Amino acid sequence: MSYEEYIRDLLNRRVKSWQDRAAYINAKWGPKRLGVDNPGNRADRAFLEEYAVGLGVDICCGDFLLGDESIGVDIRRTVLGADYHYSGDDLAFSKTNELDYVLTNYIEAMPNVIKALNEWFRALRAGGTMAIVCRNADVYPGPEGALKNRHRVHTFSKVTLSHYLGRVGFEDINIKETEHQTLHVTAKKPT
Repeated sequence: MSYEEYIRDLLNRRVKSWQDRAAYINAKWGPKRLGVDNPGNRADRAFLEEYAVGLGVDICCGDFLLGDESIGVDIRRTVLGADYHYSGDDLAFSKTNELDYVLTNYIEAMPNVIKALNEWFRALRAGGTMAIVCRNADVYPGPEGALKNRHRVHTFSKVTLSHYLGRVGFEDINIKETEHQTLHVTAKKPT
């Protein structure tokens, strides 16, 4: 069995379990608790879903994976969507130059951003896409800003995130500010 067949088999075996658990959670807590009634959350998720084409990973995936065939990576063992319980900066299961995409909506939780970006860059194939949604530090008032959420250890602006991505080697960096206090980011690994 090839590595790709193994991953597809793993995903297929988990789909039914995820669907059952998702239905249970939705019935118990409903859309408000899950955040799906928030227009910002829906827009952010839709943005990331656009790039979930081919073989890729959803870093800090939580309970609901982005993309139909994404590999879920989350350090928390209680989340439903994770195939691997690793820190987001460790894609040991992935070969170099293998993935078509890497998605994350929680880069702010990475203790070492450069380490994480280097690992994601390593795993992406030439021409692969990195897509990020993160809080826009420039629009948060007060001294704590986006760091009020204790899971976040970093904040980013368009400028700082562009510098990080460029330093690692990404090209075609596009960063768009949204009306919901987030940044929508795409970058490509050079071909």
